[in-house]
Amino acid sequence: LDTDGFMPFTYVYFNLWPWEARAWQNGDLQIFHKLSGGGWEVCPSFVVNGVQLNQDDEEDDNGSKAKTRIACVATSEGTYGIGTSNEDAVSDVLP
Repeated sequence: LDTDGFMPFTYVYFNLWPWEARAWQNGDLQIFHKLSGGGWEVCPSFVVNGVQLNQDDEEDDNGSKAKTRIACVATSEGTYGIGTSNEDAVSDVLP
């Protein structure tokens, strides 16, 4: 088995509360990666579970409530988190 050039993908994902899903849809919520020297960088994110945003009350085939899940490809190990760089975003999306 030749594994030269093989690079597996590792994903980081977060299940979102409805207000977080609204913030992500508005562009005000992102996944961040903590840099080793301090500070944070954006890890480009996308919806991975196929649930449309703002439809968190729909049930799946098993009768469970569907949740919005966003993810990014982790290009390096370390700490990942969700947050915003927009100070006004929180008041715009809270119920």
